[in-house]
Amino acid sequence: MVPDDFYAFIGFFIYLGYSKIPRYRLMRLMWKPTSLCYDPVISEVFSHNIFESFLAFLYVVEDNEKKLIEFGDKLCKVRPLNNHIMEKCQELYQPHCEVSIDEQMVRSKARFSFRQNI
Repeated sequence: MVPDDFYAFIGFFIYLGYSKIPRYRLMRLMWKPTSLCYDPVISEVFSHNIFESFLAFLYVVEDNEKKLIEFGDKLCKVRPLNNHIMEKCQELYQPHCEVSIDEQMVRSKARFSFRQNI
């Protein structure tokens, strides 16, 4: 895997956050030209087989961190990646006058056991 492929892989998940595909099992339909979920942008970037191989071999947690699952940290498998992204965003983003505070943001647990801002 080269860095450009990894960036495309991460970009796919960001793009997926904006799309209306509801579940993982429906994502494979994004590569079928006869499907209503077909997305030519995704199929041009990488094939479904390459995407599946990225998912199969992506490894973001060390063996010694698996103990955190027992302590209730449900995000422990992606926490190192999440922390890295958060650090880089805080390091690189410098707010100016275009900052807006949303007064409607509400902390919610909804279907998850951890809080998120909605």
